Amino acid sequence: MQRANGLGLLLVAIVTAVALAGVGVASATVLCKKNEESCFRESAYSVPTAIEAEINKGDEPAVFKSAASVTCEEALIQGETTEKIEKEGAEDPLLGKVGVFEFGSCSECKTVEALNLPYKASLVPSATKGNGVLTLESSGAGKPSFKFSECAFGFTCTFGASKIEVKAVGGEAASLAVEEAPATYEKGSGELFCGKTATATQKYRIIGPPLPVFVSRDSILCEEATRPCPAGKKYPTQATTEIVLETGTKTEWKTSSVTIKCTGGTMTGKTTQMLGVPGTITPSFSGCENNCEVEVRNPPYTFWISYESPNLIGNGVFEILSMSVKLRCKDGGGNITFECQYAGKIKAQFFGGTPRAKFTLGEFEVPRNTGTEAECGVAAKWSGKFLFEEQKPLFVI
Repeated sequence: MQRANGLGLLLVAIVTAVALAGVGVASATVLCKKNEESCFRESAYSVPTAIEAEINKGDEPAVFKSAASVTCEEALIQGETTEKIEKEGAEDPLLGKVGVFEFGSCSECKTVEALNLPYKASLVPSATKGNGVLTLESSGAGKPSFKFSECAFGFTCTFGASKIEVKAVGGEAASLAVEEAPATYEKGSGELFCGKTATATQKYRIIGPPLPVFVSRDSILCEEATRPCPAGKKYPTQATTEIVLETGTKTEWKTSSVTIKCTGGTMTGKTTQMLGVPGTITPSFSGCENNCEVEVRNPPYTFWISYESPNLIGNGVFEILSMSVKLRCKDGGGNITFECQYAGKIKAQFFGGTPRAKFTLGEFEVPRNTGTEAECGVAAKWSGKFLFEEQKPLFVI
């Protein structure tokens, strides 16, 4: 069997998430490079991600049973993830389309052809951690059907099903398995020769993306440190975010030459709820001492709040992907005595809480972006304690 060149499915998956018991708000399912209950942003595969699974000669063959038994020594599925869905309830599918579904080296019937491609595919976690259920259905062209031709005595038979359920097993040896999936006769040489029903049994090896691969879930913002987030407790997409400096404290920028302390610090923006909990944010600083200032360059910036550990439900990591500031000080006559620019990713521990969540920076190093090392040092160290003002209480799960 020649390998097809096109991609067009979701197919896959390999599931890591635990089953979500009860009714709650599920976060969107994602493919993950690690077996994490909530996939940390750096481990998550983006959408689309190409998927490929196969059966080769020497593997357990694909078997179709009806009035006769058809065995295929080769099979191929190719595709890609297409969309993540968030909704109320325990299931939160990762969607895709099956665009390539082929069989080769078949006996009894030499040709087995999948009809009505592409198929809609949706993946949800199962009750076993690391596994899931992938459902194939019509995408509008017609229900999943298979035509058997060049059969003994010239018979031709087509069987179809409203949906096909596929078991997905994650890990280093990830696989997809169809276990006696039922189908009914549609057309051909007649039920007398083809049979009224058929079953399909197939086991594919996942060969792409690079293994191991799992299906996990995004982080979400919730009013409670409970997994899953109870219905009505999830903060919505496009939620306004306001972060303020903790009352009675100062935020500090320390370089090899100067230390700038400011009594005011705010960050305003919105969440967008994609991988992790991203959004855009604009920081600002005020009330800086000793005739100094912190100028924020080219905002807004993308930020993330990601769940980090199953042992610390509600807590995680707060990141600003790339932030740039210019630190400036002047003498009494208005002359600039210090001016250096620093830029880089900001990363801090996020602590969910009631009444307010917070994150803390303890001399986090932001690399020098302009100026000389003699003038500006290697990096500026940023410290501060910040509280989330808009969402109260707030946890990431």
